[in-house]
Amino acid sequence: MAEELLASGKLDQATGSGRPRRILAADFLTERSGGYPPPGRTVTLLLARPPLKLGKARSSSALSLPLT
Repeated sequence: MAEELLASGKLDQATGSGRPRRILAADFLTERSGGYPPPGRTVTLLLARPPLKLGKARSSSALSLPLT
């Protein structure tokens, strides 16, 4: 569902990252459900994006403190 929301371009209209995005996401879900408003937690989970960093993984020695 999150991929559909992003592909729809609905969030492109948001001027901020907070409330405007929630309203647009709720409107999208309401359209998809035939007029039933989504639970607030569903919107929160849909908009949650954990920070993922792709690339080189840290070695275990990089995570420890240097011994001096």
